[in-house]
Amino acid sequence: MSDGPGLGRRAAGFLEAFVRWARMPRPTPEPRRRFVVVQIDGLSHGALQEALARRYMRTTARLLKQGQLGLVRTPVGLPTSTPAYQAGLMYGGPVDIPAFEFLDKRTGEYLWFPHPWASARVEAAHAQGRRGIMRGGRTYGCIFGGGAADTVLTFAHLLRPSPPWGRLGFRARLVPLLVLGWVTVKTLGLTPYQIARWGGSAARDFALGRRITSPRGLLLRLVISGWLRELFTLGVTDDLYAGVPALYVNFVDYDVSAHAWGPTHRRALRALRFVDASIRDIWRVARRVPELAYDVFILSDHGQTASVAFAPAGGPAAAAEAVLEVFRRTGQPALASPGPARDRLPTARPPLLRSPFSRVWQQNLPYLEPRERRRRSLRAGELAIVPAGPNINVYLTDVPGHVRVEAIEARYPGVLDALSRHPGVGFALARTARGPACYYRGVRLDIPPPSGPTGCPLFDRPDRDLVVEGLRNLLAMPSVGDIVLYGHYAASGCVNYLGERGSHAGPSEEELYGFVMAPPGVEFDFGSVRGPADLYPLFAGYHAEDRDVGEEDG
Repeated sequence: MSDGPGLGRRAAGFLEAFVRWARMPRPTPEPRRRFVVVQIDGLSHGALQEALARRYMRTTARLLKQGQLGLVRTPVGLPTSTPAYQAGLMYGGPVDIPAFEFLDKRTGEYLWFPHPWASARVEAAHAQGRRGIMRGGRTYGCIFGGGAADTVLTFAHLLRPSPPWGRLGFRARLVPLLVLGWVTVKTLGLTPYQIARWGGSAARDFALGRRITSPRGLLLRLVISGWLRELFTLGVTDDLYAGVPALYVNFVDYDVSAHAWGPTHRRALRALRFVDASIRDIWRVARRVPELAYDVFILSDHGQTASVAFAPAGGPAAAAEAVLEVFRRTGQPALASPGPARDRLPTARPPLLRSPFSRVWQQNLPYLEPRERRRRSLRAGELAIVPAGPNINVYLTDVPGHVRVEAIEARYPGVLDALSRHPGVGFALARTARGPACYYRGVRLDIPPPSGPTGCPLFDRPDRDLVVEGLRNLLAMPSVGDIVLYGHYAASGCVNYLGERGSHAGPSEEELYGFVMAPPGVEFDFGSVRGPADLYPLFAGYHAEDRDVGEEDG
């Protein structure tokens, strides 16, 4: 989907010149710097190094080689997921997001982030009493808005849409229409070519008697690396010319492909070529407006690790049903039969509808995930079991707050030992009267464990202190399960309870370490970063009014 030579490139240049002429209102140089954050969703520091070495990201490699950006490996905290990372980075406070979907025991509501009302509710809780780093700015393709004045396809604000690009004046109203028109023309021109390529490949496979490649990869490229990426890139460049003080764009191309194919698969790494093309365009425009003093940051919210499906390791039953069976064997055989998650677990209710398109979002957003998502969680008796990628949160819903191991074992003797020995489970986390604990293949280890080798790969690592800190923070979250199961370090590898080939949310080194690329003139101690909230003061400092209240907010 990258620009080619000739007419397309000349048309893009004309569009860019028009946008620069039409910016409205014209920014007045101020004694402050501005920032733009480019998030490459799901790209670990290790996978980045591989992509650079294999020349999938030539612009980024050039910027690093020339010293225009400096690269730092940074831990992202637990869980290693986009909502948790963006909540910590954008608001700087403690995070209460244990998984991409979970149960809030305080309200009994099931929260799944592609539901915009769920995202809005979670963001409101994290924003209470805090100032977001994006105020006065704009976000593209994020989970949360971070206090932005306007958002584009940001989950938490899909039911509260802003006017396109939020600018006043005839010329500025015309620019978004031209941007949308150019994206439409360009992608409509490239779509038949991509479809024809897939059709030719399918015909060749059919003639040779081979399995025809699914069109899923084609559709992902067209929608994510085509329509959305082009829209976000042109929107950001428009905003750069207009002097918007804070910009945050999230490119999900790599993350989506890595879930489907694995984090080092060539199709996943190839998606980074499109992201790199957008970085090239954003960087070029930021350098064309030096009077606006933009600092460009490129960062990652987490990595991914290769994973296997639950069925080969844990048996034919769905993961939640297999977990429920362990509880039945150790406790109450009369536990109720499981039901679909969206029937048994009450979902967060949407707020008052803010636009005529709200019902469309509510009815059609579930297409973003496989249909099996609607069946994988269950509730039986007092148990609620919510798988989310390589982790499962188990709640005892009849007891408010966290339930300790002693109370769990009184009802289900030996359940934690049995769960940790299950072939589809790597380790289990819970809370004892003495503090948090980890169960690994029938052995209980306190968190932190005794010094020296433990026999558990989770702790026998050079970064043991960081892992312990992440686990303790995770188990302190009010919304985390009474038992948390992870597929990491199972006998067959990392087990993903949704069947994905790439996973994140857990503590493996591939997931736990992202990166930040920053301009060399930025004064910040990146070596002290242990999680996304530690980056909050960096971006909050770009707002002049924060300089006097940074200690209070940070």
